[in-house]
Amino acid sequence: MLGTSTTIALVAWMINEQDQVESSYAGLYPASFTDGYATALPITRYLRADFASPRPPSHAVNEIAP
Repeated sequence: MLGTSTTIALVAWMINEQDQVESSYAGLYPASFTDGYATALPITRYLRADFASPRPPSHAVNEIAP
């Protein structure tokens, strides 16, 4: 998939790019960032996808702070 790596870091969110109401919301984790207007989006949490791990992706150990 991505060379020989077995882990990747994922982030996800929704963006509204309409003029004068640019906003970001629906982060992957509730503590990722504050929903609303954001010119610079500080990501505070991401999902570590470990393809070699027997744990499910939703396991708490996969929520990582940068």
